Amino acid sequence: MKTNQSIKNVAIAAAFGIATLLSPVANAAGEINGGFTLAMASSEYAPASVNVMEQRWEAVQQAARPDQMVKLGEAFAKDFPNSKHGDANKSLIEGARKSQTAFRAARLSADAIEDASGNDVYRNELTSALRGDRTGARRVALMYRDGTNGLSANAHRAQQWLQVASELGCGVSSWQVAEMFNSAGQIAEAAKFEAKAIAIGYRLPARLPTKSMNI
Repeated sequence: MKTNQSIKNVAIAAAFGIATLLSPVANAAGEINGGFTLAMASSEYAPASVNVMEQRWEAVQQAARPDQMVKLGEAFAKDFPNSKHGDANKSLIEGARKSQTAFRAARLSADAIEDASGNDVYRNELTSALRGDRTGARRVALMYRDGTNGLSANAHRAQQWLQVASELGCGVSSWQVAEMFNSAGQIAEAAKFEAKAIAIGYRLPARLPTKSMNI
């Protein structure tokens, strides 16, 4: 009777992923099975726990804003320290933090990030941008400039997204933002983004133009 209860305890512990209960109970189960130790007891995460982990990981990847991605990613890392998604989660958190900084610098609001319009192509590039991808941010800017992929043309929003791309390390976007500020007579801002383009390694034209913006 005692041995049967030990086996029952193993199943309960495995179902809830309670690692601290597994070792002594697994030994008892092994004794009554001719030395066979239940594989479930030795697993890092039991099936029920694995399902929860995968759901949580999916939530991290689907976060609609970088601050949400950081929050969910940090919670995931704390609750599942040995997950197979550990390295990918770390990269997502680092990229989302870069995006947070870039969005603040460009004064891009949460409402702008969560724009309900746009097709799947836009959503895919937006997701990349949220993860700190400068190319994704630049492509979103061009979509706003041209009014494509389900978005309405919006020059101001296009400039904001170019600034995001610049903050994430896109040299050509830095130069184009400099052109915009120069055309608007904001020389100090133009010089700042020109310097950023140079620092990134972008090869500048002979001089800043003073005509209308040309992304």
